[in-house]
Amino acid sequence: LATKPTLELVFQRGHPEDIARVQETLDRASHCGTDLDFEHRFLMPDGSVKYVHVLAHAVQDQLGNIEYVGAAMDITAERRAEDELRKSEEKYRDLVDLSPDAIYVVDKEGNLVSANPAGLELLRCTAQDVAGMPVVETYLPEERAVYRARLEQLNAGTCLRFERIFVRKDGTQVPVEVLTSSMRHGYFQVVVRDISERKRAETNLRRSEAYLAEAQKLSRTGSWAGTADLLKSTYWSAEMFRIMGLPRRDNPPTTEEMSKHIAPEAWAGILELFETARRKKTACDGEFPMVLPDGSNRVIRIVGHPVLDAAGDIVEFVGTTIDITEQRQARAALEKALAEIKKSQDRLRVIVDTIPALAWSTLPDGSAEFLNQRWLDYTGLSAQEAQGWGWTVAIHPEDSTKLVETWRAILASGTPGELEARMRRFDGEYRWFLFRAVPLRDDLGNIVKWYGTNTDIEDRKQAEEIRTAQARQAGVRADVSAALSKPVDSGEILRGCAEAIVRHLDAAFARIWTLNKEKNMLELQASAGMYTHLDGPHSRIQVGKLKIGLIAEEKKPHLTNDVVNDPRVSDKVWAQNQGMVSFAGYPLIVQDRVVGVMAMFARQRLSAATLDTLASVADSIAQGIERKRTEEALRKAQGELAHVTRVMTMGELTTNRSRAL
Repeated sequence: LATKPTLELVFQRGHPEDIARVQETLDRASHCGTDLDFEHRFLMPDGSVKYVHVLAHAVQDQLGNIEYVGAAMDITAERRAEDELRKSEEKYRDLVDLSPDAIYVVDKEGNLVSANPAGLELLRCTAQDVAGMPVVETYLPEERAVYRARLEQLNAGTCLRFERIFVRKDGTQVPVEVLTSSMRHGYFQVVVRDISERKRAETNLRRSEAYLAEAQKLSRTGSWAGTADLLKSTYWSAEMFRIMGLPRRDNPPTTEEMSKHIAPEAWAGILELFETARRKKTACDGEFPMVLPDGSNRVIRIVGHPVLDAAGDIVEFVGTTIDITEQRQARAALEKALAEIKKSQDRLRVIVDTIPALAWSTLPDGSAEFLNQRWLDYTGLSAQEAQGWGWTVAIHPEDSTKLVETWRAILASGTPGELEARMRRFDGEYRWFLFRAVPLRDDLGNIVKWYGTNTDIEDRKQAEEIRTAQARQAGVRADVSAALSKPVDSGEILRGCAEAIVRHLDAAFARIWTLNKEKNMLELQASAGMYTHLDGPHSRIQVGKLKIGLIAEEKKPHLTNDVVNDPRVSDKVWAQNQGMVSFAGYPLIVQDRVVGVMAMFARQRLSAATLDTLASVADSIAQGIERKRTEEALRKAQGELAHVTRVMTMGELTTNRSRAL
């Protein structure tokens, strides 16, 4: 200003809410003759607000009049910074209070200072009980020595992460995961997560692994994995060691060790089999003789396929090894029986061959308001891009619709909830995450915000999928082998095989036809799943007609994961209405002869592992059909031989009597 400011100008520019207080402050200071020290706001002509701090000293002239000499300092930046800091602290406090995990502040002596609501719930006590409570009281007596060592590490500035048993105030115990970090002024932050569900899942996983091991033992099927260059085995199941006659150990045997138990010719064949699979990136299947360490001769069947990454490069090889010695012996015995049958019935032939967390908050309507840096770093999205419902672009397209529907259902219920979905990382890779959310309510019970976290569960999901697939594969093989070994008619045997496919491979329905050679007709023998009848338009199919007849004529499988667009599926309206996604049909072949066809429809895509299993099952069923026909032919031949013997005996008796007469 060009002139000294007047009180009129101060009041003219003063904020309407501050004028009365400023007038009162000035009047009181003038009356008492005291100095001025206060803050107020100016409302500027452009509508902006400035904060000022007034400091003035009271000076009395010779006439007793009081004048003030001082300064007014612009403190707008300071006040706005304080306001932002306060908002940030409130937001952090809300995240802590609404966190599903227990969060504690601990002093350097190891005493609790404070806890968030989840922490109080985990301890099952009040905030008053927590203050000053020694952390050692939450430890089992036998673990307290470990606690003292950890406390020393914390005081030395070490961040710790470990699991332990947490003892509540009421004496109950719960498994937890603990993460510690240092804070200012000698305090520590301790985040404690209840992992009871995870432990139960691990227990169930171990139980599933035990079931898988038992199934492999019953079916004499071992599983293995190897490096992309096939120079080293990285995993052997327990059954693999038993099949190979080796004591179980932590690491699979080396390639050199394995070659000692297999003849040079067979070993060369195995190497060639794997090299072809590696070069062509295709599945492999072969049978080879070997000699166990105890000197016994065995025959094994090796089935494997490469695992490819997104770029199409081989990551590793996985597969199974099956001890088919008994099956080979059974086949040899059957061939011997077949040779005997051919002496009296040359039309009969047979051969058998059995075989740390991403945090976020949303408005009551579910639109994102805040996402922490870890979330943004993981997805590669900016805060602006993820605001509102923009975060949904990071969800896998196959999971997005279900996730949004479930999220809206949680919002409508007003209760905490969780769900699983795949999230896209900044580099384009998708990983499975567990989404957890809890509501924040005001004093009236209205939801004002939602807070939640995303936890990476990719490793757990992959482990579950691999073990589930292996268990299903072992289960269907075991059940089909059991069905084929039953001393019942062929219809019941094949029905058991079809039911095993439906039960273990999630087929909508499965069917098996056998070939009537005289009529060149495929006749439906078994149907399981959504259709169990054996009559209808598909009960008898001419070879070369429809997709089933073409499979028999071409002697090749027909496989598709896009049923609606498959040219061989004639009734596409039915397929679409029933939600059919995939079809797999295999010719049942014995020594290059078709004996039938096996087929299934499913409402989900069929994996490479499932197709490998189906191919193996088709081979077993083909041998079972041929073996059953051989047995029936043998019984028929024996009956005819007995009849001929009786007739010849009667003829001799008649001749002898005639001569006697």
